[in-house]
Amino acid sequence: MIKEVILYSTSSRGRFVNPLEKLMLVLTAVISSNYFNTPLPFAINFTVFLFLHLYFKTPFNKVMKLLCEIAGFYFASSLVFLADKNIKGFLIANAKGVVNSSALTFLIFTTPVDDYLYLMSGTVFLKEIADLAKTMERFILLFEDELNLMILSAKARGGFDGFLNGIRSCAKIAALLLMDVLNRWKSIDEAISSRCFSGKIPYSKREFNRSGKRIILILLFAVLEVILAVNF
Repeated sequence: MIKEVILYSTSSRGRFVNPLEKLMLVLTAVISSNYFNTPLPFAINFTVFLFLHLYFKTPFNKVMKLLCEIAGFYFASSLVFLADKNIKGFLIANAKGVVNSSALTFLIFTTPVDDYLYLMSGTVFLKEIADLAKTMERFILLFEDELNLMILSAKARGGFDGFLNGIRSCAKIAALLLMDVLNRWKSIDEAISSRCFSGKIPYSKREFNRSGKRIILILLFAVLEVILAVNF
């Protein structure tokens, strides 16, 4: 899934829009949603990001898959409200999950992580963080490949047939992944040392489309969010 997200975000129509503008828009929506208590603000935010998804032609199937996964965490955490018989709190938590998921998936599928790392590399006190994140990217991709391979192997052997077998298989996969990470980390460290890696990563220059009109629209959206949070 991580590789697919990287490929889609790299080829997205929205890639050349300034990443900070998109980040500002998404953070505004996510933060303000914590103060909404009625359906109208959630409906407005969802409509905005639905339009953006359609405009930038994000991959529908992949977006829905990731959206459901993120919203699933909100649903699981909102079950506490049902235990207290707080139906309104349960519905608000799930509405927040859907809206925030639509905002986050928009950001994920239109902005490669490398764009943010490039911007961070231009700041002295953030460059080391960007370098660390860049070096970990390949490690995370290898980790995902190992996880997918282990899951397929477990399924082929009937490891997920039945609830108890599924739990045992998940525990075994987690243990094997931990051992693999520890073993692989040593080999990665040796490979880096043998290549005399200095710890500094060069970043190719990227040109982003900056627009005063978009910034004004984002500010107007922020004002609208404040009004909705105060009145709804």
